[in-house]
Amino acid sequence: MILKNADRMLEIVYSPIFKAGKMLGSLAVIGLSSDQERVCEHLLAKLVDLNSDGLVFVDKNHQIAMANMMASYYLGPLEKGRHLSEVDSRLAAAVYSNIGSRSLGRVELDLSGVTCEIAAVYDDHGLYVGTLVLLRSTEGGLPKGL
Repeated sequence: MILKNADRMLEIVYSPIFKAGKMLGSLAVIGLSSDQERVCEHLLAKLVDLNSDGLVFVDKNHQIAMANMMASYYLGPLEKGRHLSEVDSRLAAAVYSNIGSRSLGRVELDLSGVTCEIAAVYDDHGLYVGTLVLLRSTEGGLPKGL
């Protein structure tokens, strides 16, 4: 069942609980509509792909959720599901220390001509859902070789 509440769509999953053939009660789980989540995920993926900067989104478990080609150019292979500490331990430490921050943080990596900024991302309830990593060329254009 889907319920529209103000500007959000909520999905309600309702299931009875049985034991030895008798109904003991029921369980209802209410969350964001999966359709809304899919739209947001597709939108974020499109923005990541279209951006000329290196963009990486790391989920709350610090695994790569999505990354664009420029981020892979700067950091190396960024397969979905790979833990950030396997990519760059200093970046992973900076992401850990930035959880709870509401501001953009800058990280110095050994990448010549590249700045790295990180921003923690929170849901509507203020819970940490991941971190956005932005890699930019300080020379104002594409990195050499591209």
